[in-house]
Amino acid sequence: MQVTTSRKHKDILGLDPQEIAALIEPVSPKTYTSRQIFGWVYAKGVYDFYCMHNLSKPLRRALSSKFTIRLPALVRSVSSHRERVSKYLLSLSDRSSIECVLIGMRDKDTFCVSTQVGCRFGCAFCATGRMGFERNLSASEILGQVLFLRSASERDRQLVQRPFLDGARPDKLKSAEDESPGRQDESSLAPTLSPRGFNVVFMGMGEPLDNYENTVKAIRIMQHPDGLAIGGRRITVSTCGIPAKIKRLAREDLGVGLALSLNATTDELRTKLTPAGRQFPLKRVLEATRYFAEKSGRRITLEYVLIAGINDRPSDAKRLVSIASSLPCKINLIALNSSPGVKLEPPSDEAVRRFVQVLYPRAPTVTLRKSKGSDIMAACGQLRTDIAPDKPGVDKRRREKVPERARSRARTHTPRRRTEPNKRRGRARGEREDRQARTGRRGRATDNRRAPGRTGAPHRTSKRPPTARTSTRRGRSP
Repeated sequence: MQVTTSRKHKDILGLDPQEIAALIEPVSPKTYTSRQIFGWVYAKGVYDFYCMHNLSKPLRRALSSKFTIRLPALVRSVSSHRERVSKYLLSLSDRSSIECVLIGMRDKDTFCVSTQVGCRFGCAFCATGRMGFERNLSASEILGQVLFLRSASERDRQLVQRPFLDGARPDKLKSAEDESPGRQDESSLAPTLSPRGFNVVFMGMGEPLDNYENTVKAIRIMQHPDGLAIGGRRITVSTCGIPAKIKRLAREDLGVGLALSLNATTDELRTKLTPAGRQFPLKRVLEATRYFAEKSGRRITLEYVLIAGINDRPSDAKRLVSIASSLPCKINLIALNSSPGVKLEPPSDEAVRRFVQVLYPRAPTVTLRKSKGSDIMAACGQLRTDIAPDKPGVDKRRREKVPERARSRARTHTPRRRTEPNKRRGRARGEREDRQARTGRRGRATDNRRAPGRTGAPHRTSKRPPTARTSTRRGRSP
């Protein structure tokens, strides 16, 4: 919900109260104004300065003329028919696009957000890695996903709880126009937001620790008590394993959880599945995760994607038990989610059962995770925004810089036939002669026909009542 779309306005999204105060100091030198704006945006979900009613009207006009609060724009959304999962394709200010996912839960919804456009690590089982790397997301673009998903979560829950009359279906009441950011009115102010919390997982597109500065800044703003006030235990950062950044994150004292995408128990296999394994050996990664667990006091989550014939053998399970016993952790097993361009296959149910049987007596905590949203390509490893899956790194939609909807209109548009000048003049002359014949004189026409369904005096098209003609020449009377 934007104040303006002009790029001359400075965006205050992604700034903490101190940075907002420094930015708006020429407009309002009062320090508490920045805290008020910060609370309206993050705590109340108001993105229009004109709706911030505890600010004076002159200040609201001044803020609207120089600053903006720009959220990512919705391109399209798709919802699962099996679970309460929705995937959103969002457009950024430079026309790059990202995907984020809303996962509906019974108590708290989970927001899966992206940190990069594409990914530079190119894991063999991940669709995002086949896109190649384009750029890092800013802190405002990361926070924009969280705010967008919060609004979508509220609409979704209100839609589920609302009684439907006359056989109306939920999918008929929700459109892309309803979900796209727009001008707010007083009926949509954020005091209507429910106090229900939500979880945030950095498991979307990109490697969060490869975009370290912006990821940490977004987390700090999410945890600010005057804003979203999200506790560290409701935030999880997933990584393929960058030892130096893992130790640095441990020293930030954010209290967030860490999920290590392990997927292999030997350096040889890990190098094949994750090219980053060549640069970051498994021993160094495990030392960094052990340091994080000791520093934060939280267990590490070991994410292990099961791939048929590659890492689903009993010998792999025994090595995984050895790794898990050396550090405080829990294991999440995920069967591979198929996606276009990924030639690997998920394991059979029998192979998964054998693997779990080896783990259960020995590993501390093992969870066989059910992937939600796989029917809409929203599950783990399936996010991808380009439309050329056979060519990694190619994004035809972004390269053409034309929205898909505009292209479809251009394909179906039929140019209007141009009328020859003589025909246009003849048509205008004929209409004028018909009007004169109907009125009996030149000038404004009077329509004596009655409108359908109306009775009484005939309707006149003239606004001025008819008067007798007078002559200005001498010797003549009216």
